[in-house]
Amino acid sequence: MNENFSSILEKIYSTAATAGDMASKAVGDAGKKAGEVYSASKLKIKILNIKTDMDILYKEAGRLVYAEHRDEEIQRGRLQAVLLALDDKKEELDELLEALEAVKGTKKCESCGAANCRDNAFCASCGAEL
Repeated sequence: MNENFSSILEKIYSTAATAGDMASKAVGDAGKKAGEVYSASKLKIKILNIKTDMDILYKEAGRLVYAEHRDEEIQRGRLQAVLLALDDKKEELDELLEALEAVKGTKKCESCGAANCRDNAFCASCGAEL
């Protein structure tokens, strides 16, 4: 009976160790996913801020173009400065979007713009080669 009891204890210990390893892995995976979600959220907020800045610059560019159309005097070089600022914001936006794709493990289809798993050879939306 002592041998049976010892065998049962070994099985319990083995099962508990396996369960502990699985729980540890699950916690590690959950922590990793939480970190990815946090990073993606931070990037999305930065993207939103850049898009807001770009909207303000687009409005300013539109006002300047319209003023020029009406032969109103505009500050010399102001339109060029706004357009250059838009170029800078666009570049920054593109970098943030690439970083977001990297965090999410996706890549954008050049044909339709759909997000795809990084491992896909073809777009899940339009079928284009990625």
